[in-house]
Order: sequence, then C-alpha cells, then structure tokens
Amino acid sequence: MTPLTYPTENRRNILLIGDSYGILKRIAFALQRQGHSVIWGSSGEVGLRAVESDAPDLIICETRLSDGSGIDLCRTMKASFFFSTPIVLVGKVCDEKQDAPRALNAGADDYIGTFTDWQLVMAKLEWMIQRAALDDKFVRRPGFTPVASVIGCLN
Repeated sequence: MTPLTYPTENRRNILLIGDSYGILKRIAFALQRQGHSVIWGSSGEVGLRAVESDAPDLIICETRLSDGSGIDLCRTMKASFFFSTPIVLVGKVCDEKQDAPRALNAGADDYIGTFTDWQLVMAKLEWMIQRAALDDKFVRRPGFTPVASVIGCLN
C-alpha cells in the first residue's frame, strides 16, 4: 500500500493550546496524518507566544487552560483588528450550554464539545483549514479599504 502524500501548498500550521491531551491529541494525530504541521502550546501564555512567532493558519484551544480561560484568550486575540486566524474552542460536553455561546461571543469561529461526532469535528476543522487557504489568496494592498482590496483581487 502506498503512503498518502500531500502537496506542500495544502499543508498548514495548526496551533493547539491546552494541556488536556485527550481530544487535542486525537485532533493532532488526525491533522498530522493529513500532512499538516502541529504546534503545541501547553498554556495560554505559551500559545500567545506561538501565535506571534509561528503565525498559525488555525488555532484550536481548550476552554479551560492551566493559566486562565481559553475564551478570554480567544477574546484577546480577536480584539486585534488585523487578527483573522480562525479559532476553534474545545470544551467539555457538561459545560457546552454555557461555554458555546460565550466562546462564539468572544469571537471564536466555532465550538466543539469533547464528545462531538468525530467525523463532524474533522469536517469542521478541514473547512477552517480550507478557509485559511482561501484567505491567503486575497492580498491586501496598502491604501485600499477592505472592500476595495477584495475587488482589486478579483480584477
């Protein structure tokens, strides 16, 4: 059987933030099998440093971190006007009713419960990765408004 190979232009850097290695470890393994590079941040502080140094294409963060709240970390990152990296927050099913709305209000692009259907989790993450790849194709030009820069790319 021939091993799967992925074109380098489809490879993305994915940052995982958290210290609970249950679902994050499973996600990391699946993403690596798809050819993506996985970066780990064991805490919010380490994760923020990785955002600055590694410029990930997607961030997957637990809602509960050893040094604070993943929801607050998401809010901090999304507060920057130029921050467009998709963020997916992962939380426990028992906390989903309160955490999911808070995560989305903080700017998260999606929320995944720990025991969500695995095929749904991977489909959501693949969609986020594809969206990040599409965003890379739209280059902003200095002096253009966001609408004008998109129109400029389409011409």
